[in-house]
Amino acid sequence: MIRFALRRLGLLIPTLFGISILVFALMHLVPGDPAALVGVDSDGAVSANVDASAQVAGFRERYLFDLPLWKQYLHYVGPFNLSDDGHPWFGGSGEDRWNGLLALDFGREFLRPQVDVGSELWRRLSITLPLTAMALLLAYLISIPLGIYSAVRAGSLFDKTSALVVFALYALPTFWIGLLLQMSFGRTGLDSLPTLGLASPDAMDLDTGARVLDRLAHLVLPVLTYALGCLAYLSRQVRSGMLEVIGAEYVRTARAKGLPEFNVISKHAFRNSLLPLITLFGAVLPSLVGGSIVVETIFDIPGMGLYVYESLLRREYNAIMAAVLIGAVMTVVGMLTSDLLYAWLDPRIRLEGGSSDA
Repeated sequence: MIRFALRRLGLLIPTLFGISILVFALMHLVPGDPAALVGVDSDGAVSANVDASAQVAGFRERYLFDLPLWKQYLHYVGPFNLSDDGHPWFGGSGEDRWNGLLALDFGREFLRPQVDVGSELWRRLSITLPLTAMALLLAYLISIPLGIYSAVRAGSLFDKTSALVVFALYALPTFWIGLLLQMSFGRTGLDSLPTLGLASPDAMDLDTGARVLDRLAHLVLPVLTYALGCLAYLSRQVRSGMLEVIGAEYVRTARAKGLPEFNVISKHAFRNSLLPLITLFGAVLPSLVGGSIVVETIFDIPGMGLYVYESLLRREYNAIMAAVLIGAVMTVVGMLTSDLLYAWLDPRIRLEGGSSDA
């Protein structure tokens, strides 16, 4: 299993390399130029007393936009800085020799040069990841028992009603779920939960216990928005997996031995229906992080999703490409985790490539 994990981790390098090429190319193919925003105020007008053409030319030279794309990409990947103050091997002054992904440097924002993209993304991820982890935990805690009970009571009124509810949830777009929750529990509805931000304006004046309760109250609606669409899909997968095994011979044998129904379902049927659910785990977490763009924009949460959205508006190539690469890493790690859980749940699965024993 260790060799398998190391081999999969080794595949991460060419995978990220290919993704970096694709993302870099797409960023330079989409319409728009970040240099066009230089010298423009918040209303979209050119600021007074500003030589816009000179600023644009200086911007393009500073960020190497005037160089061929292949050279821009080598600068982005690194580890050598190809700018004027970069590595002397490439004609630079040597003041700042290293740059790019291989130097673990995601660069700086174009319009806010004092902001390091890597540090900003890490700060934003410290907000987004706990939110998505709570949503994922909530989705699994609800979807697993719901799917099991629906399978055990297949064809019943509960099964039909739950199917109608989860399909409705799955059909609703995430932004619509978030807006409905805001309207229902915000000031236009029950006025029982906060709808914006992660804390109240006076949160710092509260004692520790009240501050914790305030934070939890702000988390309820975003976590629900994350979880509802996800649990709808997961519960259907649990139900389908259970229906495939619940009529199997070993399940009937367990019942024939007189085992309690709870033990038959939990120890025999459910464990063998977990594999499809584990397969989904590799894709669910990255998709939740991707969905954070919508959720964090609706609830004004300063996480990675809102940062990516703002970066798209400002054409901050470095921030967008770094966020996509982080999503790619999460996807690969999620798939690796799924494979390792496969082997843990079913020892017959041979991760090293050999045949399974009967």
